[in-house]
Amino acid sequence: MQFAQEEKKQVIGQTARVGIEEAALEFVARVDTGAASTSLHAESVLIQNGIVDFIAVNQDGARVPLRLPLAKTARVRNSGGTKERVYVEMTVQHEGRSKQVCVNLNDRSGLTYPLLLGRNWLEDEYLVDVSQAPAAPDDRRTASTHGTRSLSIQ
Repeated sequence: MQFAQEEKKQVIGQTARVGIEEAALEFVARVDTGAASTSLHAESVLIQNGIVDFIAVNQDGARVPLRLPLAKTARVRNSGGTKERVYVEMTVQHEGRSKQVCVNLNDRSGLTYPLLLGRNWLEDEYLVDVSQAPAAPDDRRTASTHGTRSLSIQ
């Protein structure tokens, strides 16, 4: 029964406010059904002995150093050519739901959204409605704590 399964899916717009649990940061993320995987802006990425050290940066410029196990590496092709990407497992929270996904760490500094939510995050849980109003970057739903956002995304 296709319809019964779709009723459980949450409708999401072209952007969404989400939290990254491991970083305790809030992001305004771009939803991209054309992207296979979720991508996070990361700086100073260093892989050593199966561990990835990096700095996660959100749209407010909040920077959080993280150390996570390497999930995988893969060659990714895009308009700029081919590049080796580093992936880690992260938990993305949206309106009371949490989902662990494989996230590629990338330099997204020249892009509007530091976090892109790909199909690996959307699948089985979300339907995209691009007619929904975008999440406003200044729509603060949580209190600030030590320069980061708590993860009580409603």
